[in-house]
Amino acid sequence: MDIDGLITRASKYTWADTVDRLLGAMRQLGIEPVARINHAADAHKAGLPLLASEVIIFGNPAVGTLLMQSAPTIALELPLKILVWQDASGTTNVSYNQPEWLANRHGLECHRDRIRAMSQMMRKFAEFAVMPELTDTAIIKPPDLNQQQISVRKIMKNDVNGKSRLQPELNTPNILDKNDTLELADALNVLLADVFALYLKTKNFHWHMSGPHFRDFHLLLDEQAEQIFASTDAIAERVRKIGGNTIRSAGHIKRIQRLNDNDADFVAPDDMLAELRDDNILLAGFMRMTHELCDQFGDMATASLLENWLDETEQRVWFLFESARKS
Repeated sequence: MDIDGLITRASKYTWADTVDRLLGAMRQLGIEPVARINHAADAHKAGLPLLASEVIIFGNPAVGTLLMQSAPTIALELPLKILVWQDASGTTNVSYNQPEWLANRHGLECHRDRIRAMSQMMRKFAEFAVMPELTDTAIIKPPDLNQQQISVRKIMKNDVNGKSRLQPELNTPNILDKNDTLELADALNVLLADVFALYLKTKNFHWHMSGPHFRDFHLLLDEQAEQIFASTDAIAERVRKIGGNTIRSAGHIKRIQRLNDNDADFVAPDDMLAELRDDNILLAGFMRMTHELCDQFGDMATASLLENWLDETEQRVWFLFESARKS
C-alpha cells in the first residue's frame, strides 16, 4: 500500500530479475547507478538474517543542483533511490519516495514541472521492473529535466490601464489530495498517449489491409478504431476534472507513449491482427495499473470509467484473436 509518499509495486519477477530489469531500464536512458547498497549481503556479513533488499541510488547533478539551490534540505533526499526488497511471503517489491511528496516536504513548488518529470521517470522505471507485459522498448525518454518548463500560459492581454496581465494557471478544484491528483493525472495522460498511439496504428492497418479477407478485416479494424478514439475525450476530460492538465500535441504523445508505432511499408494481415492483439493486451495491463492507483487514492469515478474501457479492450483482444485463427 502507498502511504506518506511511499510508492510500492509488487513484482511478478524474482528479486534478482527485478533488479536486473530496473538496471536495464535505467541504462536505456543512459543512467548508471551512483551506488548500490545490498542490505541483505551486509546483514549476512554481520551474521544476521535479512530477506533480499537492495537500494539503487542514481541521479543527475545538473538537476539536483538546481533543486538544492532552491531548497538546500532536499540534499537529504538526493540522489534518488529505489528499493527492491522481498517480503515474508516471498513476493518481490519495488519502492520509492514520490518526488511530489519530497517537493512538498522541502518547499520546491517553483520546480513543479521538473518534479513531475522526475515522477514520470520513477514510475516508468518501477513499471518496467515489475511488469512482464512491458518489453525493452517500453521505456521512453522523459522530458529534459535540465530545462525548466513553463507551468502557466503567458497570454499577454491589456487591461484598462494598458498593462499586461498573466492568465492564471489551470487548477480545477477537487477534494483529492494534491499529490494524488498529480500522480493520477500523469498516469491518465500516459494512458491517453497509448490510446492515441493504438488508435493511429489501428487506422494505419485498416488503411493498408490486404489479402483475401480484406473486407472483413478492413471493417473490423475500422470499428475498433472508432471505439478506441471514442475514449480519448473522456480520458482527457477526466484529467481536467481531477485538477490536472492533459495532452497538448502530437509531440507530447510521442514523448510519453509506451506502445510502439509501426511505420513498415508492408505488414501481412495476420501480423497486423497479432500486433494489435498484443498491443491491446498491453493496454489492458496499463489500465489495470491505473485502476490500482484510483483505488488507492479513492477516485471512484475514474475507476468506474476504466472498468468500461478495460471491458472494451478485452473485447478487442477476443475479436482479434478469433479473427486470426486458422480454420
